[in-house]
Amino acid sequence: MSDFGAECRKRLRVSDTEASISLPVAKLVETFGERWKLSPRLHPEYRLPEARVRPDYAVETSGRITGFLELKAPGHDITPDGFTKRDREQWELMRRLPNVLYCNGHTWCLYRGGPRPLRIIRLDGDLYRSGSRLCTSEVDGTAFRDLLREFLGWQPQRIITVGQLVTSIAPLCQYLREEVLEQLALERRAPDLTHGRRAVPKPFSALAHHWSKVLFPSTDGQDPDHLFADRYTQTIAFALLLARIENVPLANRDFGDVAHELKAENTVMGRALQLLTETVDAEFARRIDTLVQVIDAVDWEAIRARNPDAHVHLYEDFLQEYDRDLRKRSGTYYTPPRLAREMVRFTDAVLRTRLGCLEGFADKQVTIVDPAMGTGTFLSEIIDRVAEERSRRGDGFRGGSGGTIGGPADRFRASDGRLRRRPDEDHPNPPRARH
Repeated sequence: MSDFGAECRKRLRVSDTEASISLPVAKLVETFGERWKLSPRLHPEYRLPEARVRPDYAVETSGRITGFLELKAPGHDITPDGFTKRDREQWELMRRLPNVLYCNGHTWCLYRGGPRPLRIIRLDGDLYRSGSRLCTSEVDGTAFRDLLREFLGWQPQRIITVGQLVTSIAPLCQYLREEVLEQLALERRAPDLTHGRRAVPKPFSALAHHWSKVLFPSTDGQDPDHLFADRYTQTIAFALLLARIENVPLANRDFGDVAHELKAENTVMGRALQLLTETVDAEFARRIDTLVQVIDAVDWEAIRARNPDAHVHLYEDFLQEYDRDLRKRSGTYYTPPRLAREMVRFTDAVLRTRLGCLEGFADKQVTIVDPAMGTGTFLSEIIDRVAEERSRRGDGFRGGSGGTIGGPADRFRASDGRLRRRPDEDHPNPPRARH
């Protein structure tokens, strides 16, 4: 602390900006971390001129990003009540991160995803004059060490409810969306130069162009960059969540390997994940590390044990937390399970009694298409219906087991969120009753 005070005093004689205390603060944090054998590294964040969200440092501890450090000039208020307009805009994004340390050299505030500091520590003395006499008070000496230890040692808590899941990942998705927007802006400003015959890569711009032509040709007058950033962020979040549900490990993994284990290397999810491995620089990859760690802490079995219909509510709850206006524009409101169950039962009866499909949804003549499947409420109910009929009617019933998504399992497969009927070798062109 004495060395920190002396260096701040020397630097502040030249300039009293946040840049003057940047290196002393970084050295102090790293020194404490080394004493606890955490091997911290502080990565300075490159700022775009119009950037609203970038903290000054991403903090890596024991090989993973554990938090973010934001610096303000000495004497600058670092509590939300004292923020200027620009600082408040930045704060509205920063507060969504699960572990942020604000510091003006003299005051240190630890935030954990809430509007108020979890801890506040003020040093004894003055940065401009105290020099080597700067210290922590007898009362706050241990508290200051505890603050830094808590900041550097952050790890996500086990997630066992849908509520915890959406409140944990939605803010990180909001943050990531802003990062994707900034990356697109950076790529658009980069000159279209070539080195030999190879163009300078612009991976996000290329994927955005591809998606706009193939998947989302109509933007309805909305900003295409914002649309892509939003869709890409959600795709990444739910690809990682799907990997966690399938017990595919995420920590310290190559995203291309994760995509391969999901059997998604050629799908929308797979391409989005591979982009993070193939061409995106290490700086951007660090910004997604916190989201990966949080999703890796999801215990899906515990969530389903508490709420067997968790998948039915998940996306609507996520959108409510992530972007309420988007939820309204997209019309994302789930059909209550009881209503969906009754509609499936009724349709199954019509298939059997009016359309000549004696085994209902399990009949070989039936193809099931849900072009607006959302979280798959109806398809899930159909699978359950077929499984119930099979159990009730015994082995003579030809419907496959509904043990995996895509059932009946012997005639359906899942691909890019759609259930498709497998070709029937015995009857290549059967008549079809459409639902």
